[in-house]
Amino acid sequence: MATKSITIAQRYRMETARKQSSLQDAEDESFNQTTPYHAEGNKSSSMKCLAYHFKTLCLFTKSDMPTSTGINTTFAIAGILAGPGTITNADIGWADMGKGLLVALYFTWHLTLCFNLGNQRQPQSIIEDGANKPWRPIPAGRISPELALRWQLVAIATLLALCYTTLGAWQETSFYLFCTWLYNERAWGDSCPWKRALMNACGINTNRVATLRVAITAIQSNKAEALEFTNKGLGWFLICAALVFTTIQVQDLRDQEGDALIDRQTVPLIIGDSPTRWVTAAAVCLWSVVCSRYWGLGFVGSMVPVTVGLIVAAHMLIYRTRQRDQTSFRLLAAWWVSLYFLPMMKTYGL
Repeated sequence: MATKSITIAQRYRMETARKQSSLQDAEDESFNQTTPYHAEGNKSSSMKCLAYHFKTLCLFTKSDMPTSTGINTTFAIAGILAGPGTITNADIGWADMGKGLLVALYFTWHLTLCFNLGNQRQPQSIIEDGANKPWRPIPAGRISPELALRWQLVAIATLLALCYTTLGAWQETSFYLFCTWLYNERAWGDSCPWKRALMNACGINTNRVATLRVAITAIQSNKAEALEFTNKGLGWFLICAALVFTTIQVQDLRDQEGDALIDRQTVPLIIGDSPTRWVTAAAVCLWSVVCSRYWGLGFVGSMVPVTVGLIVAAHMLIYRTRQRDQTSFRLLAAWWVSLYFLPMMKTYGL
C-alpha cells in the first residue's frame, strides 16, 4: 500500500512538473517577444499577468466561498442582528451593518486563502485534488507548491498587519493561524480523531468569531461607544465550539474509503459507521434543546433548531450512501446556521 501511494505521488509530481514547465516556457516565450519599443505590449502583458495570478488566488478559495466564507459572514450577520444579546451598546443602523459586512466578507476570504494555500500544497492534498479537483491551481500546473508557500507567508503577514492596525481581531486571527499550522503542517489530527475534532472546533469557531469581531470593529469606527461581546455572547461562542466538536464527524462519513487508504484515523473507522450515525444524531437532538434553553426561547423560537435537528438526524440514519452522506454534512451546516440565529430570536422575543 505504501509503495503504491509513493508511486502515485511520484507520477503525479512528474505530471505537475511537466505542466508547470510548459507554462513557464510559454511565459518565457511571451516575455522574449516583448521589447522596450513595445510599451503598450508590456503594459498589456503586465495586466494579463496580474489577471492570471488573481484568478489563481480565486481558484484556491473557489470551493469554500459558499461554505466557509458564506457561513462565517452569516455568523457575523446573526451576531449583529442579535444586538444586546451578544454585543454591548448595540445600536447599529443598516448602513453601518452593511459596511461591517463588506469588511468581514473580505476578511473571511483572506483568512480562507491563508488556510487553503497551506492545505492544498500538502503532498496528499495534491494527489487527491489531481483525482477529484484537477482545476485547482497546483494540480492544474498554474503554480508550484514552493511558490504557494511563498504566497501563503505573504498572505499571512499581510492579514496579521491589517488585523493589528485596522481590522481588529488580531488575537483571534493569530490563534486561528496557529490551529491551521497544526492541522496542515503537523497533521495533528490525522492520528487521533479527537485531536482532529478539537482542531476543527477551535479553528472553525475562532474563524467565525474573528469575522464577527472584524465586522463590529468596522462599525465601531463610526460610533463613540465601544462595542464588545457580552458575557452571554462569550458563553454562546463556547457552546458553538462544542457543537462542532461533537458533530463534525459527519464529514468523515463520506470519506471512509479514502481515509482508510491513507490510514487516517476517524470516528467512523474507529467505532464503526452505524454507531457514529447514532451518536451524532443524538448529539444533534440534544444540542437543539440545550441551545434553545440557553437563550430561554419560547415555543416558536425553539421549534426552528429542533425541527432542523430532527431532519439532520433522520437523514443521517435513514440514508447511508456516500452521496447522501455529502447531503447529511450540508444539512448539518444548515443546522449550525439555524442555531446561530437563536440570539437574534431571543432579542426579538421569539
